[in-house]
Amino acid sequence: IALASGASFIARAYSGKPNAMAQMIADAIEFPGFAFIQALSHCITYCPEQSQWKEIVRPFESEATQDSVVAAQRIHGDDGFSTGVIYKSPRPTWPVETLSDTEAAQVEARLEALGQEFQI
Repeated sequence: IALASGASFIARAYSGKPNAMAQMIADAIEFPGFAFIQALSHCITYCPEQSQWKEIVRPFESEATQDSVVAAQRIHGDDGFSTGVIYKSPRPTWPVETLSDTEAAQVEARLEALGQEFQI
């Protein structure tokens, strides 16, 4: 679904490896564009069979691809327990518009007024 939705960074991470997951999240945040991470997070309380995930989860055998067709094939052919970046295709993002100092001051004043109005 992420690939069809236009994500240009698609990855899968496992909560049993928190440092790797944190790094993956940081990489996704820094990536310019739509990034998606599937988080494998087991719940051994209600699904005790998920305690075996630690032995099953492994890194993807290949590097991330920039080809969406190859990425779709890898996702479809995988059992869902491979982790890492699956698809990474840098493409231009929408231009970020910045406000002038005057516009920023107007927005700040409006937010201040709304905060007082709603007693925030």
